[in-house]
Amino acid sequence: MDSQAMTRSSRRRGLFASSTPLSSTQNKILNIFFYSLFGGTFLSMLVAIILLLCAFASKNFGSHSFDIILSVFSDFTYIMKVSLEESPFLVEGASYHPIGIIILYPFALICKGVFAQYAGMDLTPNELTAKMWLHPEFWVAYLLFFFICTSAIILLVIYEFKLQPVPALKAAFIVTVCGPLAYAITRGNIIFFALIFLLLFIVLHKSKNAFLREIGYVCLAISGLIKIYPLFFGVLLLGKKKIWASIRVAIYTVVLFILPFLFYKGGWEELRGLLVNLNSFASSEAPLLNGANISLAALLFKLFAALSIPTDSVFPIVNNTLVVIALLFATVTAIAARSNFSKYVISVSMFALVPSVSYFYVLLFMLIPFMQFVREYDELPRYKQILYSLFFMAFLCTVFVIPMYFVMQTLMIITMLVIEGKDVIKKDIIHRKA
Repeated sequence: MDSQAMTRSSRRRGLFASSTPLSSTQNKILNIFFYSLFGGTFLSMLVAIILLLCAFASKNFGSHSFDIILSVFSDFTYIMKVSLEESPFLVEGASYHPIGIIILYPFALICKGVFAQYAGMDLTPNELTAKMWLHPEFWVAYLLFFFICTSAIILLVIYEFKLQPVPALKAAFIVTVCGPLAYAITRGNIIFFALIFLLLFIVLHKSKNAFLREIGYVCLAISGLIKIYPLFFGVLLLGKKKIWASIRVAIYTVVLFILPFLFYKGGWEELRGLLVNLNSFASSEAPLLNGANISLAALLFKLFAALSIPTDSVFPIVNNTLVVIALLFATVTAIAARSNFSKYVISVSMFALVPSVSYFYVLLFMLIPFMQFVREYDELPRYKQILYSLFFMAFLCTVFVIPMYFVMQTLMIITMLVIEGKDVIKKDIIHRKA
C-alpha cells in the first residue's frame, strides 16, 4: 500500500514537477472562465436535450425538420468508413490525407461488423451515421476516441503551461467543455489529433534532447498533414533562426505526404484523387455561406452576398489579395514577435482566416493562446486584459455555439491579429532596430 502511494506521488510530481503557481489575478481570470463555462455548459446541455427530443419526435411523426440533429458524429463515421476501404480517394471521394484517415482505423475495427451490415446501401454520411447510433459498437469506439483525445490534450496543456493541481483541474474542465471542442465532438472531427500533435511539437521542440526535438519536428509535420494550417507554427523555429530545423520539418512533411500512397491499391492515382477532391471541396461556394465557416473568404463572400455584389470575377481578386496581405503581415510579425502570446495569437488567427473553409472547431487551437493569456495576464495592458477576456469568452463559452453563426468571432480574430501585429511592429521591429 505504501509502495503504491509512493508510486502515485511520484507520478504527480512527474506531471507537476515544473509547475509554477499562478498569481492572484491569474487565478481570478481562470476562475471567471471556469465558472462562466460551467454555467454556459449547463444551459447548452438543456438546449441540446430539447433539440434531441424535438428531433426524435419529429422523425417519429414522419417529419425531417430536425434530421441534422440526428446526424451528429458524421465526420467520425465517414472517416472510419473510408479507413476500411481499399480506395478511399477514387471511390469514396475522401478529402482527408491518409494519415488523418489511418488514425481512426483502430476505432473503425471496433465497428467493422456494423459497417458490413450497411455495405452496398446507397446511404449518405448523415443517413449512415443515424443508423450507427443504434449499435453499441459505435458508442464504444466514439467514447474511446473522445477519452483518448481529451485526455491527451489536457495532459499536454497542464505540462506545457506548468499548471499546479488545482488550476490544472480548472483548465481540464475548460478544455473538456469549451465551445470549439463541443462543436468538434458533434462532428467527431480529426482536428483533435492535429491539436495533440501540435502541442507535442510545442512541448518537444524546446527540449535539450536532440532526439526529442526531432520527434517534435515530425509531430509538426503530422499535425500539418491532418489539418494543413498547423504548419504555420513553424514560425516558432524561424523566430529562433532555426533554419535547418525548419527545412527538416518541410522534408518530413513532403515525405509523409507521399509515403502512405505507396500502400494503397490505386497508388499514385489515389494521390491524384485526393487532390481532385480537395480542389472540389475548396472551390465550392456552399461552405462560404455556411454560418459556421469563420474564414476571411467566408466573411467576404457573405458581405458580397448581402450587398448583391457579383462574386464571379470580383470576389476571387479581392479575396486572394486580402489573404496574401494577411499571410505576409502574419508571417513577418509572428517571426519577429518576442512574446509567445503574440506568436500564438497571430498563428492561430491564420488557422482561422486563411483557409477558404475554416469551421468553428478550428478555434479549438485558441486553447493555446488562451492558456498563454492566463500565464501572461499580469504583463498585459489593462485594455487587452478586458478586451481579450471578452474575445476568449466568445471563442470558448459553449453558449455562443448555439446560434451556429460566427461572423462576430471572425471579426474578433481579425481584431486580435491587427492589435498583436501592430504591437509587434512597434515594439519588436521598429524599437529593436532603433
